[in-house]
Amino acid sequence: MRGGTEMRLIDADALIEDIDGDLTDSIAEGRAIEKIMNAPTIEPKKGKWIYKRDLKQFFCDQCGCPSLTDDDRYIYGMDLPNFCEDCGADMRGDNHETDRS
Repeated sequence: MRGGTEMRLIDADALIEDIDGDLTDSIAEGRAIEKIMNAPTIEPKKGKWIYKRDLKQFFCDQCGCPSLTDDDRYIYGMDLPNFCEDCGADMRGDNHETDRS
């Protein structure tokens, strides 16, 4: 990875559409589009929020990132995010557990 950046999911079709016709050199444009089309793909992470009673907070089961607290959810009416803010795991669906600790 370049410059210590973390891997992230992108929309390759949108990127190709964005550069199509933007480059003055059509050969360079073709090569750029070809590289995007041949780039490796990854499967997005699936995760779930784990509720830790002793901390009164939800945590990502993939990376341990904390999310909402009881106050955030019940006092302010906030919903759990669909994706982990740290690792990007997809948290959608019926995927909540309670840690008995």
